[in-house]
Amino acid sequence: MRVFSYVIVVDRGGAPNFEPPLPTLAVCKPKIRLKADKGDLVLAFTGRTLGPEPHAVRWAGIVGERFTFEEYWNDPRFVTKKPGVADHPDNIYRPNGTGLEQVTNETHDRRSMETDLGGRHVLAFDRV
Repeated sequence: MRVFSYVIVVDRGGAPNFEPPLPTLAVCKPKIRLKADKGDLVLAFTGRTLGPEPHAVRWAGIVGERFTFEEYWNDPRFVTKKPGVADHPDNIYRPNGTGLEQVTNETHDRRSMETDLGGRHVLAFDRV
């Protein structure tokens, strides 16, 4: 098991996304999403601006599945994480035949595409 960590500086509910059916990491943190695989541990720490206890563990998860963005978009389990359905959508990249396009959403704007897609994978975490 490898361990990956990051600090949550701003929490808008998208990274990680806790909406059903599983917690996911599909936006931000491209280096983690590029390398983490099934069985790896991801730890997120509270940033200084988010609470009275900076650097406390905010959440932790064991990667249960890893998807491409195309697989994530097409998986019927994750339709509830798409724009128009989810409160904090992270399933925002739709295959368009030549690549991926960002669907209009409240989580990320087009300036985030390069960072988001640089991770190449979406991680789904086991429920504990």
